[in-house]
Amino acid sequence: MRGKALRIPFHLPVRFGVPGAVFEDEILNLSTGGAFIRTTRYHRPGSVIFLEFSLDGVEKTRATGKVMWVTEGVPGNKISFAKGLGVEFQDISATTRANLGLLAHHFRVFP
Repeated sequence: MRGKALRIPFHLPVRFGVPGAVFEDEILNLSTGGAFIRTTRYHRPGSVIFLEFSLDGVEKTRATGKVMWVTEGVPGNKISFAKGLGVEFQDISATTRANLGLLAHHFRVFP
């Protein structure tokens, strides 16, 4: 879904991985269709991973996603060209998707 939905800068902790290999890193941006995770952990494009994060700091959101692309990053640039994974949500609740849409709308109106 790269480029199809408005991505908003939104930094939050994320647990992600596959059974037996769980990592904790940071989401740098979100959309209704996916997220970018800043990480040094490599997952091959096409891999399906699980994600766990909280939009409100209380309720955990669990989803699965497909790694669509991987960036190697640019030394010294921690945000714009960070090393990480572009993930397209595969299985996420309708409520979470709606909340992401509201968040994107709010960001568009009040940047």
